[in-house]
Amino acid sequence: MSTGRFSHQRKQLKFIVSGGLGSYFFHVVSNLFAIVFAERDAVPHSAKLTATLAVLLGTLTISLFGYLIGIPWIRNVQLDYQQWRASPELRTTISTLTVSIVVGWTLLVYALTTGSTLGFFGSFLGATSLYLLCFGLLGLIPVPRRL
Repeated sequence: MSTGRFSHQRKQLKFIVSGGLGSYFFHVVSNLFAIVFAERDAVPHSAKLTATLAVLLGTLTISLFGYLIGIPWIRNVQLDYQQWRASPELRTTISTLTVSIVVGWTLLVYALTTGSTLGFFGSFLGATSLYLLCFGLLGLIPVPRRL
């Protein structure tokens, strides 16, 4: 294992540990599932709708990251991610990914604020922790290096 790879894994571990602890402390996943699967009048309809949309956008975000990581292996090509605007496929995928991250996180904060007892600050920290955890885990997936 090279030193650079170990350094990268240690950095990702910081995201995983801080995101995991925050998600656990604020019970983000259980609060989110409680909102999504709540009885009709148990939570506001807007909270249930935004929580469902947040889950869908979170799934889209993870899928798009997986797609971006998998393109070199699926198509057996080297992509220059630093020049992503020059590639029509990367431009569309990365733009969609950016929108899904921002909108999904915002909807998650709103859903947790209105549908749980966390309040705004706890919802903000909880949603951020969940995204940190997911990005940390996704960052552990190896990407082929440029030659």
